Amino acid sequence: MPSRRPTGCSDRCKGAAYEERRAAANGAGAAKIVDIVVERDSHGVSERANRVMESSVACRRVLDHLAELAGSGQFPDPKWDTTVRSLTKLITTVTPRR
Repeated sequence: MPSRRPTGCSDRCKGAAYEERRAAANGAGAAKIVDIVVERDSHGVSERANRVMESSVACRRVLDHLAELAGSGQFPDPKWDTTVRSLTKLITTVTPRR
């Protein structure tokens, strides 16, 4: 009788295949338990702000987005008060005095 060729790439794979065949022979379905890895951004607000400040493109995108928010009337929301003050300070600083 010819020997059967191994079908698994490792002992772990062979073991998993054996368990699947055994479960199927007993009328049960095989279930595979997997770990789900969730990556979380470990950078705080300060780190993100520093990264934006290193890129003129990122700064422009932030300013463009703020302009869109202002244009859509979202700045009246009180949560934006400090941002509006900072934006006003920036405008005052970069606008030439007459």
